[in-house]
Amino acid sequence: MLRGPPRHILKRPKMSTEDDREKSREESPKWHRARAARLRANGFEKVAEEHEQIAEIIERRRREQESK
Repeated sequence: MLRGPPRHILKRPKMSTEDDREKSREESPKWHRARAARLRANGFEKVAEEHEQIAEIIERRRREQESK
């Protein structure tokens, strides 16, 4: 007689599609600059520059929101 997978495998807990803590960290200029430093240390200059630009964009948006 063939049996299917155990029930506990079929009933997995629902996972969030977005982890709020991770998202808030990635929206931090500090996080992007640290990521850029790690990338540069490993020779990924182009991607590091993209993270620097993202950090600048986030800071610019925050300044604009504060001035409103």
